[in-house]
Amino acid sequence: DWSVVTAALLRDLAGLSIREVAARLELPRSGVHQRLELHRALLASQADYSECVGRLASEARRQSLVRYRS
Repeated sequence: DWSVVTAALLRDLAGLSIREVAARLELPRSGVHQRLELHRALLASQADYSECVGRLASEARRQSLVRYRS
């Protein structure tokens, strides 16, 4: 479910609050908390998930830097 990864990246990488993540994803705050808990569990238990999220975060940072420098 992409909403798990999206919630985690918005919270951890972009620094949005739970309320802001909930608004962006059109979820209740409890839904955001559930997704973040699942994200942490997947990071701890599934190497392929962890690697995929790491690649997504690296690419997001790279694109952010490219836009910042332009």
